Amino acid sequence: MATIAVLGTLDTKGVEHTFIADEIRRRGHDALLIDVGTGFPATTDHD
Repeated sequence: MATIAVLGTLDTKGVEHTFIADEIRRRGHDALLIDVGTGFPATTDHD
């Protein structure tokens, strides 16, 4: 099982990045969701 980092701007694309992380997890891997956005607040939780 691999750990796959998902980097993105969660203040504007949080829903989309969460979808990708969920798909990675659904396939049996760990997803590390990292917020690199400069806006506030993030639209989703991150790791």
